[in-house]
Amino acid sequence: MIRFGRAMRMLHSGTPIAQVAAECGFYDQAHMNREFRVLGDTTPGQIYPRPEGAGRAS
Repeated sequence: MIRFGRAMRMLHSGTPIAQVAAECGFYDQAHMNREFRVLGDTTPGQIYPRPEGAGRAS
């Protein structure tokens, strides 16, 4: 839970997902995704703030 909480805070602050995975001790991003699904019913990509307009089709 401590690692998950730290990762959540880092993602909310805008730290890139790959950097969060490395600094929080996840083996890789897939490992982090699995833990987020189990503990938070979400994924890091759903938390990480995206630039305005990103991901929208033109």
